Amino acid sequence: MDPPHNIKKLRNNLEKSSLTGTARSFKFNGKHILWSHLKEAYLHDKTNARAPVTSCKIKDSHFQLTPAKRMRNHLAADIFSDDMVELLDNYQEFKRDQKGDADSMALTREYLTAANLFVKTFANTKPIRTMGDPRLVQLDGALQWFLDWREDVMESEYQTAKERNKAYISDKLHFDLCSMVLGYKSYVHTMTTQFPGMGLVSASTNQDALENMFGCIRASYGSNTNPTVLQYGPSVNGYIHCRSFKVRNGNASRK
Repeated sequence: MDPPHNIKKLRNNLEKSSLTGTARSFKFNGKHILWSHLKEAYLHDKTNARAPVTSCKIKDSHFQLTPAKRMRNHLAADIFSDDMVELLDNYQEFKRDQKGDADSMALTREYLTAANLFVKTFANTKPIRTMGDPRLVQLDGALQWFLDWREDVMESEYQTAKERNKAYISDKLHFDLCSMVLGYKSYVHTMTTQFPGMGLVSASTNQDALENMFGCIRASYGSNTNPTVLQYGPSVNGYIHCRSFKVRNGNASRK
């Protein structure tokens, strides 16, 4: 279970969604869910006559993705932030006033909102102590949105199997989202039942520290893809015993 990785996959699946020529073409209740909606909303806010949202975290780097940027957790999380939802709402309002388009991006907004609940829950540092915690209810609601979407796609009579496959997230991501939510709830239930009063911090539910450890070890011998035993052993021992390698830009770095 690695929530930050699933958030990146939600972003990557959405990035592939367009009307033609890509691996995905998301559609739910007859409306499209497209990456271009987000990009148009950002560019509109950036270039229109009104002052842009000055506190907005969304920048060019969120859309001009390189292989290295695709690995950055915060860039994926920002795409599903309240700032992006605000940009989308502002752009939809503009389209309604100028073109009479009231809801063409409504389902894209719902996608962002559902993913936003995943981001907020698994970034929260306040402990969860009971199964009645509202954050667990929100997780259920976000997952249910994806399940409803999948049911809508599977029941479509006017799409081929290939079109249905493109209209929804990948099977692997669907499985990972279900595992993430159900697995985390099971974990909370087990721990709070066996250890009453214990709190679990959702923000610690990830593999970032482990990935950064491997990154530090690899960097310590010059990013050599074929290290020898003499290179690998001391690097591992140095990290475990001395924490001699500092992470400045990794996903789990503390700034």
